[in-house]
Amino acid sequence: MRTWTIVLLFFVGYVLQTSLFDRVALWGVRPDIVMILVCIVALRRGPREGAISGAIAGFFVDLSGGRLIGLGAMAKAAAGACVGWAGARVFGENALVTVGMVAVASVMEQVIYLFGAWAFGFPFPLQESVVRVALPSLWYDSAASVVVYPLFLLLERWIGNLSSSDRPGPIHG
Repeated sequence: MRTWTIVLLFFVGYVLQTSLFDRVALWGVRPDIVMILVCIVALRRGPREGAISGAIAGFFVDLSGGRLIGLGAMAKAAAGACVGWAGARVFGENALVTVGMVAVASVMEQVIYLFGAWAFGFPFPLQESVVRVALPSLWYDSAASVVVYPLFLLLERWIGNLSSSDRPGPIHG
């Protein structure tokens, strides 16, 4: 999948995350579609692409949210790099691997963000943050990845078919 397609997919994911999924928040948490997409890209393309896509997507989310700009980028980049690294060592095509990686990445991102916010002077009760934010995010992101991952694969296959039909075939003489 080309880079511009992935960027467009992140944008659409963010729009869905902040509009449609904002209405189906559970325990005050909505699924982080952008983080799920970072994990999928990292599993499909490796740690470098996972870190880059996480940093760019996280920075976009930070800018649109307007608070602690750069912290979300760092958290998503770290999670993307770790998922890409782990994905190179396990069979990343498996849906269960994706769900597990999304769960780990979700917790990692939340922990980095919470401690980063604490370092910038935003105090938070650790236990309450884990119980009310990190754990619900883990479960919600993992559950959402069960739907997002197959859709990503279908889109990837569809785009691959489109681009292969545009290429001229061999000339038979």
